[in-house]
Amino acid sequence: MTIPSMKKSNIGLGFLMAALAFAPAAQAQLNFHVSVDTSTLTSIGAGPYSIDFQLNQGDGAVANSVTIGNFWYSGGHAVGSPTLTGDASGSLATGFSIANTSFFNEAYQQFVPGGSLSFDVTITLNHEPTTPDSFVFSILDGTLANIPTSGVGDSLLQADIDSHLTFKDFHPGIGKDPYSSVTLVTTPEPTTTGLAVASALGVAALVIRRARRA
Repeated sequence: MTIPSMKKSNIGLGFLMAALAFAPAAQAQLNFHVSVDTSTLTSIGAGPYSIDFQLNQGDGAVANSVTIGNFWYSGGHAVGSPTLTGDASGSLATGFSIANTSFFNEAYQQFVPGGSLSFDVTITLNHEPTTPDSFVFSILDGTLANIPTSGVGDSLLQADIDSHLTFKDFHPGIGKDPYSSVTLVTTPEPTTTGLAVASALGVAALVIRRARRA
């Protein structure tokens, strides 16, 4: 290998190391898709129903946030305007963003159920020292009470947030009594952090290939 080519390879290696050093700086987060069977809700007659999300503060030493969007109702639709508490914003039409600089943060809005309900979720993964932040998804009945489920506090999905959270660590709930057909499935999607690392490696590899060809 000639001296110029060695220098170019070292430059490529420098890009690789810089890319890897930069990638972990991207905020860790978890992305996943949720699908819920809502086909029997209308026949139960306990509506109007609402889709409810909470992101509640633990220690308050760090901040987390959640975004929920791409709602699909399979024959149903959103109704009216949302009710927002604390650091919640958005709607079923635009998607919700919820932060937790306040203790209690909630967004809920009425919907007419179709065959199923689905949406995408992104949660940041900042670790609280003692008491974790908590994300909760529920469906509310016409009295604004959670429909009964086997989940934590009659939720359909709940998780305590920490830096090692995966979608498998969530606590899913199944509807109880007349709501027994209300079941939920979560599906993981690539994390932004993982995509950043892959992109960085791709750029670095391209630089190295070009250096070797020169």
